[in-house]
Amino acid sequence: GSTLFMTVFPRLLVGAFGGMSWVAYFHVAQRILGLPQMMMLGVSRTVLPALSELRGVRDLERFRRTFLRTTLIAGSLISAGILLALPLIRPVVRVFYGPEFADPVLTYAAILAVGLVPHAFAVGLEPFYILTDQMRASLSITFVGAAITIPLNFVLVEHFPRTGAAWGLSLYMSWVLVHFLYVAFYFKTRAREGHWDR
Repeated sequence: GSTLFMTVFPRLLVGAFGGMSWVAYFHVAQRILGLPQMMMLGVSRTVLPALSELRGVRDLERFRRTFLRTTLIAGSLISAGILLALPLIRPVVRVFYGPEFADPVLTYAAILAVGLVPHAFAVGLEPFYILTDQMRASLSITFVGAAITIPLNFVLVEHFPRTGAAWGLSLYMSWVLVHFLYVAFYFKTRAREGHWDR
């Protein structure tokens, strides 16, 4: 589902409203900024067994600390990679794709970075939801986010035919902040109770 919303759907909108050349610019921007994001998969696979062990021994406080530390360190590193990539985009793209690609690709990359930076901190969210048996909450938050941000995509592309889909995608990725509000609520209520649900 997220692949559809984050790659296919935005490109279809860019092609329909901005033209096929802008789909190519958008594709290149996504590929370049996808490199720092590849770290997320490795970190997520690493943190799952660590959190799983703490869940097994029912150590709520260490589980919370490990989740928070992983989120902050990995998110900061990935965000730094994204932001450090931005100044390099124009010269690199000019060499590999030609000068006509340089400015449009940088424009898309800068817009996408707005959503990718908060999204970079989501490395531990999936393990958190799985191990705390909160997948229903995760699906509900994701569904509400899609219901709000996808219609907004059409409004944005109508007003900004070339960049609207990129802004819409950044908005969709920024919805991860709502997940973190839920995580904070979860830890706050469990800390007060001092135990897991089961």
